[in-house]
Amino acid sequence: MKQLLFLFLLITALTRPFDFAAQCTIGDPSTDAPNWNTSLSIEENYNEARRWEESNRGLTANCLGNMSAPPGGWAGRTDDEIALWIHNAERTCRSLLPFHGVETNLDNVSQTHGDWLLSNDVFSHGGNATYGTGSSYTTCPLPGVSIPGSSISQRINGNVVLNNCWQLVSQNLFVQAASNMNNAVFDDFVAKGIYSLLYQDANVGWGHRHNMFQVYNNNNGPSSDEGFIGVGVSFGSGYEPVQFGCTGNWWGKILTIDYYDPLSSCSGFSFNALPVEWLGIDVRAEGTGALLTWRTASEHQSACFWVERASRDAAFVPIGKVDAAGQSTVVQSYSFFDPSPFSGNNYYRLMQVDIDNTSQFSPVVALYVGHRDQWHTYPNPFRDQLVVQTREKNSLPLPVRITNAAGHVVYDGFLDPQADTLHMVHTAHWPSGTYVVRLADEEVLLIKN
Repeated sequence: MKQLLFLFLLITALTRPFDFAAQCTIGDPSTDAPNWNTSLSIEENYNEARRWEESNRGLTANCLGNMSAPPGGWAGRTDDEIALWIHNAERTCRSLLPFHGVETNLDNVSQTHGDWLLSNDVFSHGGNATYGTGSSYTTCPLPGVSIPGSSISQRINGNVVLNNCWQLVSQNLFVQAASNMNNAVFDDFVAKGIYSLLYQDANVGWGHRHNMFQVYNNNNGPSSDEGFIGVGVSFGSGYEPVQFGCTGNWWGKILTIDYYDPLSSCSGFSFNALPVEWLGIDVRAEGTGALLTWRTASEHQSACFWVERASRDAAFVPIGKVDAAGQSTVVQSYSFFDPSPFSGNNYYRLMQVDIDNTSQFSPVVALYVGHRDQWHTYPNPFRDQLVVQTREKNSLPLPVRITNAAGHVVYDGFLDPQADTLHMVHTAHWPSGTYVVRLADEEVLLIKN
């Protein structure tokens, strides 16, 4: 059966011209980023695109930093959570204020528009004329018939909470289609859609990118963030818009993202966002114990953090509790001291609990406690590279073997006794999970995020 992918992008901006903030320095890339690499994780694709952007704009290497996966990884995250995490990661690395959240009313507007496009064989910013005729859309048969339809502002004003409470609204659209619903082009759909809008937009002058990096008037709510988004994902069969030639019977998937800068006088907005945005968690040896430190960028109805610990052969168990800030839009710092870690590998994670008893886990971090002083590995967790380092040069090569959680060997090599004691292993293409590094007769378990 034939397989076909279509991808079209459109742009709408209303009310005032673009105000594109300085990033590492001002300017857009000169070309499109490489295509999405299905062998890489979501964050690895974005990090490669950041390196590409730095190179294509002559920026300082690594000035955009690295994106991390949300706590617990991407699996099980809602479309709203994925979209908000990526948007705010890409904004904050460019010194832009993050969005406050995914607003429930705007979410409904976005979803309703995407559903209408799918059911009416349309791909356009123009939509259901019930809300007005400030825009237009094109229908079959070819070459296409232009029909009056609603604009994004008219659809937003159709919601009583959002009505005339904005000073800027804009919209990004992304679509993919294939001849069957299980086609791999639909994998990681939201992440790939935002990636295309952000890093593959040269054909429309980087307009979608400008929507995502718009500088809002910071006059509503907390000073540490501004504005919000709505996210809709529509998926179904029998999709035949003009852009697909009015032929075929396609499975289509549409991503609708609406952007909203509220007026200072407006309130009543309701948010569906991550209860806690993590900035990082770390563990280090402190005397004979272990000190955990972590930070959050924002918190919404957060009650507490349970600190959990595990050894290599045991399940995680709670060892302590730290009260949370509850409501916060500024950086909060926390710490916990474990006075008696296991001898050997220790693994720590946080279970963040909301006031309604819902919970989420942080990434796992690890610390080795013991007398192994001839070699060590870092960082742990690791991402793009892993370093194995001996304390001194050796007379004979030392074998290094790394296996994954299934016991399969992913790396076999030697530390050259005549070379530097630092040995680097490139790991960007490895899947997230646990790995065992064995050197001579000792081994240590590490984690890749």
